[in-house]
Amino acid sequence: MSVRHQGTAAAGIRWGTGRIPGRGVLGDLELKPKESLVLSEEVQNILNKDVDPKKLRIEESGHIYLPAGEYRRVLCNAFGIAGWQFFPITPGTVTPGGGNDPNTQRTLTRRFALVVQETLLAESTETVEFVGVPQEKILELLSRLQYDGFGHCCQQIGIADELKEPPYLADWRAKYAKQLEEVSEVDGKEVQKRIWRQI
Repeated sequence: MSVRHQGTAAAGIRWGTGRIPGRGVLGDLELKPKESLVLSEEVQNILNKDVDPKKLRIEESGHIYLPAGEYRRVLCNAFGIAGWQFFPITPGTVTPGGGNDPNTQRTLTRRFALVVQETLLAESTETVEFVGVPQEKILELLSRLQYDGFGHCCQQIGIADELKEPPYLADWRAKYAKQLEEVSEVDGKEVQKRIWRQI
């Protein structure tokens, strides 16, 4: 299986407790525009608080991310446990569709929304490209897109938005991570690669 993922590491996400039962996709649910919701200064301070660098994690590839539970904690502090909802707006769409050739590159796309007080506060479209992934693995890819959508929506409203700044990421790697040489065996041959580890 070959996957090129545009976004953050996959992780489990629990939906906001205000989720409408049976409505995984928003469908005809009417939402107010973002401009209609006035956030208090206290809420804005919670959302815009600097991320604790020790809460961040790094993948072997060097990608830095904040675990889903940390985003959820900030949302609950700002809006209450039942005061926010995270939904897929669309079903997962695979393009190009059709064909059974496992070597065909395809793209899986899904759009997500963060809702507070019936207001569409943020939305994000996430994409993953894959080759040779069997149908049963599509759910795993959808889970990855769900995490990315969750993180990107949260960053749009100020939570851990430092992760969008390359200088911050470079500084974090220099302070909290290091690169190592790793040797693995591929098709009977030893292959060396450089990976990142948190320190």
